[in-house]
Amino acid sequence: MTVNMQHNVRIPRSVRTPFLPVLLLITAGFLSGCSNKSVSANSTSMPPMPVSVVEIAPADVGVASEWVGTMDGFVNAQIQPQASGYLIRQLYKEGSQVAKDQVLFEIDPRPSRQFSTRQKDNWGKQRRNSRLLRSTLSATRLCRKHMPLRAASSTPRFNKRPRERPT
Repeated sequence: MTVNMQHNVRIPRSVRTPFLPVLLLITAGFLSGCSNKSVSANSTSMPPMPVSVVEIAPADVGVASEWVGTMDGFVNAQIQPQASGYLIRQLYKEGSQVAKDQVLFEIDPRPSRQFSTRQKDNWGKQRRNSRLLRSTLSATRLCRKHMPLRAASSTPRFNKRPRERPT
């Protein structure tokens, strides 16, 4: 089955009528810009812009270049701490000469004081424990001195042989 369809599109007259005057106005606007009128200098347009002129003269100019970089000394000292802690202040000026055994930083003394206090407390406890141990040891020696010795013929229980079991 074949269907033969023809599209005859007709633009209504009410749409065609305003189209022609609009087309004529647009064409007239384009053609009006193509006239050969010359612009006169005496017209009321803007005055010419001022222009500055510089005379060029040959001269010697120094050549300068700017570069970004970092400097590294020939001998760099590595500073290693001999104590740990928080720094309170720096006692030297950056880049200045320093002498051997010169104090460079001030360290917060609170953590070392706490450590020292703990060590003193531990030392006191150990001293008390050693005194107690000495007194206990001397008391044990006295007890052994006055205790009767066991007879040589008696054998301790843990040296006995286990009994044989009948099978």
